[in-house]
Amino acid sequence: MRRKLLVFVPLALLVLTASVVGGGWLWASTALAESWRNWLAERRAEGYAFTDAEPEIGGFPSRITARFDGPAVRAPAGWHWQLPGVTARAQLTQPLTVHWRAPGTHTLTTQAGRTLRLDGKEARGRATLSTAGALQRGRMRLAEVDLTGLRAGRVGAEHVTARMGGGANAGEHRVPLRTEARQVTLPAPLALPLGRTVRRIRIDATLRGPLPDAITREGLQAWRSNGGALEVHAASVHWADVTVKADGQVALDEKLRPAGTLQVDVRGLEPAVRALLEAGWVSERIAGYARMLAAALQQVQDEGPKTITVPLHFRNGKVLVGPMPLGRLSPVLADRTSRPDAPR
Repeated sequence: MRRKLLVFVPLALLVLTASVVGGGWLWASTALAESWRNWLAERRAEGYAFTDAEPEIGGFPSRITARFDGPAVRAPAGWHWQLPGVTARAQLTQPLTVHWRAPGTHTLTTQAGRTLRLDGKEARGRATLSTAGALQRGRMRLAEVDLTGLRAGRVGAEHVTARMGGGANAGEHRVPLRTEARQVTLPAPLALPLGRTVRRIRIDATLRGPLPDAITREGLQAWRSNGGALEVHAASVHWADVTVKADGQVALDEKLRPAGTLQVDVRGLEPAVRALLEAGWVSERIAGYARMLAAALQQVQDEGPKTITVPLHFRNGKVLVGPMPLGRLSPVLADRTSRPDAPR
């Protein structure tokens, strides 16, 4: 009798293991699918329309996988985004942490009817969702990127990375943002004096304030009224012989125009002024003013390109370098209730 029982022990363990694994996979896949359906329901209630948004679930027994053949979304604001095939996977122990891939061609049709195409040899990332389907944190990497359809021409990049969320306590209404782009190729028709290639662009910032459910004038006004702002901890651009670094804070004014101040360090201003002058972008008079400003503000350095520090103000619809106006600012979102030529 004892020998007969010993024969059944491995079989019972196998059945038990299969039940645990199968039950765990069913629970995890159900949790992920429910989170996705909740998110879809919320977006549909806001007026978004989806095509091919129901995934094919698989991956049993070790993980959960989802595949979308060619999903698309149309926003109530009028834009339309067509994606290539998208695959996603999650571990059984972390069903709401999703790793995704979507290489290929992404087509965005803007509200104005312009069609933009983003081609990326590599497009992947990770998203951590709440049980309600809200994005808690995420990261993305694109490689060998080409963006076409812009009025100015093609833009490319060797790679682009972005991170959002994490590092903030619940209820603080603070969303950390980090993004970096390397070897950015700018449109040829612009004939830029510093060349077409920007070596690196980096931004480390925090979005402060309760984020709006939708990017509308009403939503942005509510965000602004509740203390919404972009805190720039460190931003930098390395372009030819010029390096620009900045930090500060930018919010929105009552007309939804940028408002705030950035402290800007510019290294290599003289090569930039010389390139602008040779290309005919500035006059001798403006170049002279820039050199006088640099001489007055540059930091003491024994060698190498000089660095100047200036405040960059966004105020009353204007951009100012110190007290000197540099240009005008438009609202983040145009007021569709007024005529195009109406005063703002």
